[in-house]
Amino acid sequence: MRQGKVIGLGKIILFSGHMTDGPNRPEPRFPAWLEPQVRTAIRSALQDWQVGPGDTGICGAARGGDIIFAEQCLALGARVSLFLPLPVATFLEASVRLPDELDSDWEARFFGLLDDCPAEGPEADDGAHPFAANNARMLAEARKAAGGDEPYALIVWDGRDPDGKGGTAEIAEATEGWRHRVIIDPAAL
Repeated sequence: MRQGKVIGLGKIILFSGHMTDGPNRPEPRFPAWLEPQVRTAIRSALQDWQVGPGDTGICGAARGGDIIFAEQCLALGARVSLFLPLPVATFLEASVRLPDELDSDWEARFFGLLDDCPAEGPEADDGAHPFAANNARMLAEARKAAGGDEPYALIVWDGRDPDGKGGTAEIAEATEGWRHRVIIDPAAL
């Protein structure tokens, strides 16, 4: 895992998005079969904003939206800075790994991103919910890196209330009113 802070160059794109549904999710939110459509929608938004070399994406590294966004930014030549709310081993279990019988490649893709992108691990435990604290860190870093400009926000979100603290709904609320903001609802694809 490469370490490093985001350097404020070009456009700064903050991303937050749902994970692909796990096998025990009671109500579908981002079924795995929608990955190609979500990937296309993310790439389209990035291309509409003319994201490329000199631009920086800021995101987590969970399976689903985060990994897809980071891969698409890299494919367009943009930098990506990853923010992890938990130590790698714990994060893998909480937000990346799926049961073996689902034959997913999310874990390999996650480690590929850690090899290619600077990653900020969790800050010292101050008692805050780790995912909510990570959202706050990403928002602060996006604003700081953008300097006087407003960051861009790209969000894969179903528009529903969150499952818990630190979810995509928090980023959606925090970026409401941003001039450059796109929300992709997987169910609408």
